[in-house]
Amino acid sequence: MTNIDKLYDIYVTSQPRGKAIDFMTILSPYAQQLSIIITEDEIVLEKNKTPLNTIPQRNIFAIVDEEKEIYIILRASIYIINKDTGEIKINIRKL
Repeated sequence: MTNIDKLYDIYVTSQPRGKAIDFMTILSPYAQQLSIIITEDEIVLEKNKTPLNTIPQRNIFAIVDEEKEIYIILRASIYIINKDTGEIKINIRKL
């Protein structure tokens, strides 16, 4: 597991990258296995669209694809998706 504080330090800048990230290339290999839906404006984790599992692309600073986990980095939170189990955790940054 990556150091969460380090991810915030590296990727969270004054402006999210949003559209500059190639969401399809990074997430499409896992879309079926992890039930990820990629639309034009948002990423939906799991099949049911709820406020906690729907992430507007404009709010995403980076997506880090590591061996066992995918990290979706926002200003004040990081979604951590386990590639093996599909388990999703959310780290809330202490501001």
